[in-house]
Amino acid sequence: MGSIHINYNTFREQQYRKYLDYIPRGTRTVFDVGFGRGEFLLALKARGYTVSGCDVDENLVRWAERRGLDVKLGCAENLSQVTGPVDLVTCLHVLEHLDSPLAALREFCKATRRYVLIAVPNAYAKLPEIGSHLYSFNHQTLMNLAGRAELEPVRVSGEFINVLPNVLRFTPGVSRLLIGLIYGSNELVGLFKKGGGFGPSRGVGEPVNGSHNVSV
Repeated sequence: MGSIHINYNTFREQQYRKYLDYIPRGTRTVFDVGFGRGEFLLALKARGYTVSGCDVDENLVRWAERRGLDVKLGCAENLSQVTGPVDLVTCLHVLEHLDSPLAALREFCKATRRYVLIAVPNAYAKLPEIGSHLYSFNHQTLMNLAGRAELEPVRVSGEFINVLPNVLRFTPGVSRLLIGLIYGSNELVGLFKKGGGFGPSRGVGEPVNGSHNVSV
């Protein structure tokens, strides 16, 4: 019944509303890495933030431009070449697809003045990873990876992605209860700030079966 992944065809406001709750007060400018179809950027823009983003898919970039968004073609590992300093860099369900998550987080540090918001699948959920995932993370390995990138945790929590079939989707509260009972927390969301790093210097990133470890 599904996998740990955002399905943009069924992406609804209640699914990205939780990310808005992680945005610190005083944030004005936000850059979203791997914006997909731009739903999160549009939600931010509607709430008064100055937003921009990048994606590696030319079709998605054109799609977002037609919706009036300030977006560019670019990848996470070269983010500092795509954007100037912003208050917050967001990266929602992109890190697990990258060849080098650590290199990407270090680029996020260069691009942000203050904070980085990350969402990844929770490796401990009772759900399969999809084929395009190169890495999986649990709470500790996400913290370790962020520490290697000189990011300090502000808030890291277990959350829920609604992977239920449409026929089983109810109100957000009921769906969350069902997902928790069936799968457990299937998502990790972390807000980090620029700092001196923390934690051990090894053990970053749990490889999905058949993939590889994070290397530096």
